[in-house]
Amino acid sequence: MPESELAGHMLMHRSKDRKFLPAPLAKPDMRVREEPKGIPFEEFSRQMLASYPQKSNLSLNEIKETFVQVLQEMGLSVNSLKVDLKRASILSAVVFDEKRNVELYYDDNYFRTLTKDQITAELSHEACHIATLPHSGVLFAGGASDFVQSFQIAFIELFDEFLAHKEFARRFRGTKMFDLYQELKGRDFENYGIILKMARSGQMDPVKALFTILNDAIYFPIVEDARFLKWCKDNELQKTSEFLDWLIEDFRFIEGLNLNRMDTMEMLHQAGGLSLGAHPAALLNLDKIIFADSAPMAEDMISKKNRHLAESWRKRRLSHSSA
Repeated sequence: MPESELAGHMLMHRSKDRKFLPAPLAKPDMRVREEPKGIPFEEFSRQMLASYPQKSNLSLNEIKETFVQVLQEMGLSVNSLKVDLKRASILSAVVFDEKRNVELYYDDNYFRTLTKDQITAELSHEACHIATLPHSGVLFAGGASDFVQSFQIAFIELFDEFLAHKEFARRFRGTKMFDLYQELKGRDFENYGIILKMARSGQMDPVKALFTILNDAIYFPIVEDARFLKWCKDNELQKTSEFLDWLIEDFRFIEGLNLNRMDTMEMLHQAGGLSLGAHPAALLNLDKIIFADSAPMAEDMISKKNRHLAESWRKRRLSHSSA
């Protein structure tokens, strides 16, 4: 499908069959690094993480005990807790239902590169998802392509990260826990560089590359940390920083409506479709915001359901068209 038609295509899927995915870990693969030939990705990941200094070696039970303590200190009650390994595809993640049956997954190869205090900070961030969401399920268009479904899930999870980072800052800013997590987030920039290089060389889809970066990078503007903006300036990506600011504006608007989870996810599908009116490849390769020809059609479609979002994107498009 031509990129210029993607935004409209995304939005047209909204009226079709909807499906609910209880566990984000079951989503279509969004890995950053492609599997090297002849080396299983899990082994490649293990070798890469083994090259970092090894700072701890906590057992699965010790990780569970640490997470239980984190939940208690944060005043979060759960009905049940399962902890298990999931190597290579994630670093850490929680999934949970409305009854607060929680599953924590983590990559032990990654956790060995962290001190115990850093692990506690990582787990405290994961606990913020439990604090801010009724459940971790996501909604996507059942009749859509794998790409569209994957994007819809990724966009919802970007919003979930927005909520979790706000909660983390609210609870921990000015504490050692906040400083520890700041250190961990500083490690992300190496990964951003790898993703950017792959996108610019054609080895990674630009939509996937852009939103993989933003999923982590949304932390920085939320806590008023200028490091991502500096990285964007250093890598000729200042328009990507502006684009992220637009998404945060939309997220703040949606959060302020105090909708239930399902209605919030429906609105996030609208916002996500509108966001794809800006060409990801132009953002990453040219440091320009260029809107697709289909963007006005997408705005007209959404304006019937959400005038605020449609008008916000119309103004953004017109401001760049006249620049």
